[in-house]
Amino acid sequence: LVVFRERMALEKNPDDAECYCQRAYAHILLQKYADAVADAKKSLEINPNNAVAFLRKGLGEYHIKNYASALESFREGQRLDNVDDTFTIWIKRCEETLNGKEKHIYLVRDLICPVLGSCVMFFKDSQLSSYLEQNNLFFLFQKLCFSVSCFS
Repeated sequence: LVVFRERMALEKNPDDAECYCQRAYAHILLQKYADAVADAKKSLEINPNNAVAFLRKGLGEYHIKNYASALESFREGQRLDNVDDTFTIWIKRCEETLNGKEKHIYLVRDLICPVLGSCVMFFKDSQLSSYLEQNNLFFLFQKLCFSVSCFS
């Protein structure tokens, strides 16, 4: 209902940054995060000094797992409104998520890939080798190790 109301308002006044910002909020409530990001961006095109639009953009980005962009949005919003603790909370959450992701990458690269590589070499000449090949597991091991090595 809110999305419909805001759409009608935008048809009358397509340059209303507040309507886009409100519709972004409605999209967040409906868990339509990509739509929320799009509307928040449109709001910011019209009014680049709207801290609430940065908050809503950041929330949408966070929930679609675009943590680096979310962090950027929250920091920009905090720059505009340094009183609202919500920005501080979400900045911390993004940083923790990004740091955890980085730790996971190093764990896989430094610990798991060498073990997987050893397993592949160990089973290379055994009967298990054919099973692994038939089920595409060698390829998955190699792909995992290659993708993680790209982060180093």
